[in-house]
Amino acid sequence: MITMHSGIWAFTAPARGLVPALMLGLLISPAAWSAERLWFAGVETSPDNSYAYTGLLMPAFGGNLGEGFVQRYWLDRVSYRYDSDNRTIEAEAPGVEAALGYASPTSRGSVTGLLGILYRDTRLRPDDPDSAARGGQWRIKAQVESTQQLTGALELGLTGSYIFGQQGYWARVRLGRAFGNGRRAGPELVFQGDPDYQVTQAGVFLTGLEITPTVQAGLKAGIRNQRNKASRGYFGVEISALF
Repeated sequence: MITMHSGIWAFTAPARGLVPALMLGLLISPAAWSAERLWFAGVETSPDNSYAYTGLLMPAFGGNLGEGFVQRYWLDRVSYRYDSDNRTIEAEAPGVEAALGYASPTSRGSVTGLLGILYRDTRLRPDDPDSAARGGQWRIKAQVESTQQLTGALELGLTGSYIFGQQGYWARVRLGRAFGNGRRAGPELVFQGDPDYQVTQAGVFLTGLEITPTVQAGLKAGIRNQRNKASRGYFGVEISALF
């Protein structure tokens, strides 16, 4: 299990088996520690939902971040509410993931595919025995990311993931326009859910805000529409660092 105390992550007994797996993953390509690595973190919040994450992406098997094999490690926490049998269920679900993928450049951008192992401990209040996400579970997760340059200024970003066994999905479309100094802004559309809940988000984003020469930030905001609930606003902050 992975628990969170006063905002700090902690590992407890059921998830101990993941620690050797992560250590083995880090040994896949020791040379990755001397190559470029990408650290990222962020938080997104709305009245009925919150999501916080941090992750590390680095090369594997002699590849690099733009082409070849990559490895990714991810730690997150999601909370949300949904209705079941005339009850409102509150879900809190920390998770940890290790994945191996391949990045391939295209004529106008790049495509990356990842396949990994995800452990998530979903706690429900009150309990919902019919939930496919309930309890601590190991799952296989697949993810595809694509960035394509449509014109000199317009870029299309597509990201989608699927969690096998849980039937959980997440997909995002971003159309960004460059306007100098690496900054990009535009609309975004997000679809996510599983058999318990479905969400659609429509908003705008701004990326490429330079904090230091190697650290950038991004912002996003919009309207979140969850099935059987009133539409609410959402706001998020993203940070990435290349080192």
